[in-house]
Amino acid sequence: MRIGITHSKDYYPKNYILAVERVGAEPFLISTKEHLGSIGSLNAILFSGGGDIAPEIFGQAPHPLAQAPDILRDELELELFTLAQKRSLPILGICRGIQLVNCALGGSLIQHLPNSHLHAGKTEDLWHNIKISANSIMYSLYGEQAMVNSWHHQAVDKIAKVLQPTAYAEDCIEALEGENMLLVQFHPERMGVSGYPVFDWLAEKIKE
Repeated sequence: MRIGITHSKDYYPKNYILAVERVGAEPFLISTKEHLGSIGSLNAILFSGGGDIAPEIFGQAPHPLAQAPDILRDELELELFTLAQKRSLPILGICRGIQLVNCALGGSLIQHLPNSHLHAGKTEDLWHNIKISANSIMYSLYGEQAMVNSWHHQAVDKIAKVLQPTAYAEDCIEALEGENMLLVQFHPERMGVSGYPVFDWLAEKIKE
């Protein structure tokens, strides 16, 4: 079992690697287009967290408080998503990952949440409660509600037609689901035991 993990070239995704190894899978890091040639050996894709996505992708001008995007990473991950879809690979999206997949499928983003902790002097994850919809993957993992972390200042706005929102915080959508896809705004790789169910879902999905 081999899971591809996207990441920025200047960031080693240790927590994602450990989470993938915990479920008995081999992590394969994806940060350049050369890595796309190995997609035939992968059983799933994990779109990881990171910086802001170029607003041109979802048809908007940059917000004054948006970060400068990594265009090469955006292009790489959009191409990877297309390849993964063609091969019907299970997909787990985390933070930037939920945003990237939503945009790839025609959705859009809120470019800046005014009350986000990233712009309120916070240096650690913000923990908060989320409400979860019944009859969803998230409900099967966590029940009606869960305490999760967050580290973001952007969020899903317009939802792609093929995705369904299944978890909510006060100011944003916390989970989207689609065929072979679980996308979350929080960071389960930094949640310890309470984050395990998300990665367990991916491992079980591969075995189906």
